[in-house]
Amino acid sequence: MNRNGYLPATNSADQKKLLDLTSSSIQYKLDGAGMSSDMDLGYTYGTTIINGKTDNYLRIWRWEKDEWKIALEVLRY
Repeated sequence: MNRNGYLPATNSADQKKLLDLTSSSIQYKLDGAGMSSDMDLGYTYGTTIINGKTDNYLRIWRWEKDEWKIALEVLRY
């Protein structure tokens, strides 16, 4: 998990801290997505509106034990 002004959060404790700091009023607009040929990795990207400011986001997803999980998230704000 990566946010402006913070080191990448690579463990669950640091990820929880960043999630707690993340605004709940973020509006996401999906601009594109894709998937690997093995159907085990995917990505989504787009724009966000946070406090009237438009910026970008990227998520990398992986298939684990019958569900999709976020492997990487980059959110600018």
